[in-house]
Amino acid sequence: MATTSASSASSSSSAEVTKLNPEYYHLPELDSLDTVYDVWNEWNVGLNGNPSVITLLETYGTTWASENKDPLIARKKIIKEIQVRINNDLAIDEVINDMERMKAGQGLSWLSKKFGKKRDSTNR
Repeated sequence: MATTSASSASSSSSAEVTKLNPEYYHLPELDSLDTVYDVWNEWNVGLNGNPSVITLLETYGTTWASENKDPLIARKKIIKEIQVRINNDLAIDEVINDMERMKAGQGLSWLSKKFGKKRDSTNR
């Protein structure tokens, strides 16, 4: 039996969504991650076989976001700071390394709180 390319594409995208949903991923606390690089990768690519935060937001929307509100907000502060610095013509590796030095042995939640404050010249 021949299938049309539309039905093949539909079943293929359905399989992708199922594959991306290992078990409706809940974000762990921010300090369960070790580095700023981990936060960046989890947001954009996904960690340990889990979908990226971007994919989860696109797939499940506000329902997923509200169920993961606190860990999501903590990550978003770090991601926004990375994006601001990249938009100021800094390379991603340079930004992540700089933020890792800034963290200086503190946890990622400490770093997130630093960027949650009103921006001033000391945050750069």
